[in-house]
Amino acid sequence: MTCLHILLCHGKDSFCLCKFSILNRMFRTLKEIRDAIPGEFFVRDTRRGLLYFARDVLMAVIAWNLATHIDPTFAKISKHGNKLMGSELVVEVARWITWSV
Repeated sequence: MTCLHILLCHGKDSFCLCKFSILNRMFRTLKEIRDAIPGEFFVRDTRRGLLYFARDVLMAVIAWNLATHIDPTFAKISKHGNKLMGSELVVEVARWITWSV
């Protein structure tokens, strides 16, 4: 195995980066980590899982529904002469901010 050396002080000393590798082995095994977590967190509950799934689907439907109203709403605002928000640039910036949220 080769080692990456950085020459310091104009080549007089070298510094080995082998002990600072990012790919070091984990100090704990997965079994040790799993043993540290209480057993009640590993009990499977189908009803609770289905409720979480239903909640996630409902949130996705709500987000989709709200997203489909962004462009028509800002089109109406810009069509009515920008009385509410000012210039066309302000309306466009507000539309982009709405999409990014």
